[in-house]
Amino acid sequence: MKLYSDFFSLKTTFIKDYYTYTSFWSEVCAQKVSDEKYQVVECNSPHDLVKYFAIIASGKVAIMIDPSLPQKQRDELLTSFNINFENALNYDFKEKEVVLSNTSTIIFTSGSSGKPKPIELTHFNFLTSAKQTIEHYQMNINDCWGMTLPFFHIGGLMIIYRTILAKAKTVFCDPKNIASSLDMNPEITILSLIDLQLQKLLTDEYSCDRLKKLKGVVLGGAKTSLHTLQKSVALGIKLSNSYGQTETCSQICATPFTTDLKLLETVGSPLGNTKIRFNDKNIIEISGETIAHGIFSKENFNGTIITSDIGKFDIHNNLTVFGRADDIYISGGKNISPHSIDHEIQQSMKGITSSKTVAVTDSRLGQVGVSFIEAVEVLSHREVLHKIKENLPKYHEPKLLIQSKSFDSIKAGIKIPRKELESLGSSLYEVKEILGNPLIRGDLSKDILLVFHGFMGSDKDFEFLIPELEEDFLLIFVNLPGHNGEGLHLYSDFNDYISKLSEAVTKLSYKKKINALGYSLGGRVASLLAMNNNTIKKLILESSGLGIPNEEKLDRAERDEKLFNGVTTNEELNLFLKNWYQQTIFTGIENSPKFETLINKDTKYIEGWKYSLQLMGQSKMPAISPRVLTENTEKTIYLYGVNDHKYKLIADQFDIAIPVENASHNIHDTNRNKYLRSIRNILLK
Repeated sequence: MKLYSDFFSLKTTFIKDYYTYTSFWSEVCAQKVSDEKYQVVECNSPHDLVKYFAIIASGKVAIMIDPSLPQKQRDELLTSFNINFENALNYDFKEKEVVLSNTSTIIFTSGSSGKPKPIELTHFNFLTSAKQTIEHYQMNINDCWGMTLPFFHIGGLMIIYRTILAKAKTVFCDPKNIASSLDMNPEITILSLIDLQLQKLLTDEYSCDRLKKLKGVVLGGAKTSLHTLQKSVALGIKLSNSYGQTETCSQICATPFTTDLKLLETVGSPLGNTKIRFNDKNIIEISGETIAHGIFSKENFNGTIITSDIGKFDIHNNLTVFGRADDIYISGGKNISPHSIDHEIQQSMKGITSSKTVAVTDSRLGQVGVSFIEAVEVLSHREVLHKIKENLPKYHEPKLLIQSKSFDSIKAGIKIPRKELESLGSSLYEVKEILGNPLIRGDLSKDILLVFHGFMGSDKDFEFLIPELEEDFLLIFVNLPGHNGEGLHLYSDFNDYISKLSEAVTKLSYKKKINALGYSLGGRVASLLAMNNNTIKKLILESSGLGIPNEEKLDRAERDEKLFNGVTTNEELNLFLKNWYQQTIFTGIENSPKFETLINKDTKYIEGWKYSLQLMGQSKMPAISPRVLTENTEKTIYLYGVNDHKYKLIADQFDIAIPVENASHNIHDTNRNKYLRSIRNILLK
């Protein structure tokens, strides 16, 4: 090959609905090209591809940039190229003979584990990589590769090169509605997808039928979850798992299109003349003709790169990639691979679509794991950890689980930014003991909502908030000291607890805005937190007291000390709780669907409840000032049940108080629908 125009003599379709091969090249020839060596292409459409080929065919270097980048980040990436945007002269396009070893394109790495690196790729890299893939998948003129990935990433741009060299065609798919694109373009035979895109298609019956008719789906980018592979294979969808990176000009290993799950758990064999070796730490080293020239102005690869990935070959020469070497962490002297933890988490329960474990600092063990889990439904932490222990040593157990319905909001392109997870995971791990090893679930990019339960409750009492608020907040369901087996004897007195809780919330506020919702005892804790900490934005109190006069505290302390006397069996506790909820403030609670849950508890929790009363009972708490709460927060709102006459008197002391009809003290149980509407209105308006 001497000229790029040699590829564009066909009159057949190149990009459906846009160009034939000849019309595309006619557009290239009509372009004006700058005299600058390095030229920016904000590539997002077929028309941008015209500009790209005009640049590289005229002997210049195209710098591929994500058009959605903020101007500041864009400028930072381009600084080292010294491009004279203002004084550059534009000339008519003039094609030059291709020098294969010259750099044609600079593509930035995703930056998922640090700052994006500008990778210099040569003409030869692109052409060789395309030929390897064409041969592997046996592409021909009848194929049509659906374009679902952006050009500024190597995976998207390589689809174009493969199409050109195979004399095939491509179709631009709407990345937000790939199902519709498949429906409207029956000629598509090959599709490139990342895990999340495939997951969405698997939820649609028609899309599944359409996927089964393809030659195959090429998987790349971030690692595809085992759950996605299993579901696809069960439906008879042929997949090709692949491995590569910007530095290797896309895939250098791939499986054939197959429904063999065992094979798909690998990334297949090396393509072309690619050579893979492993050093003494099993880190993957890659040599071959597709290896990039190097990192612009910093490093020449000389045909070989040392990756950050750990892997091994099986007896069939198929490569398994276990994860990044810099992900390996040492906890208590033990080497732990986050990949092995993620593998077990994804296998542990249905509905888990992805898992990402990161290492955070621990003063005793050095480092520990924090696992972020993407799952449709709320998971039982106990069950997940039990499954991990079945197959891995106990020291592999992550010390904190954080759930999210979707990782979409934090993804950088097609990858999850590890640094961002490490930062958030570290902050949450640092405060998890003070928050009582809480259930954490929601949108990882959103503000925090701290939820405080009442006396004899737990973090599970308010899980019903999750479907209503998980897309709007990162929900943290706090376990108060002495509840749910957490926080026993950690604090010398109530002031010690509030001081440490306030310190924890301040640390979290460096990352996100903080809101708080508290019921009864939890409301008093949230109130005193807000009085001692001005980082709380919105404070919602449900049936929460303001404290009792000092002259009543001694008598109250004596009553609290005797509260559980004579309660030694679960039957006695059940009777005690039935009597407890017969108090006037709980009018109507016996009609709640949750009533049986409220009264059927285990005596193993009594010791903790006693400790809670000693630490934060009414006799131990200082008075709460509605005025100070209003001053310290952006908004303080008090909810009370109309049937709870005692707490209506307290509500009258707040500037904003909302009565809830047909409800008593436990508004969230006695009129849940109205409670949820009120909470959403307060938080989201």
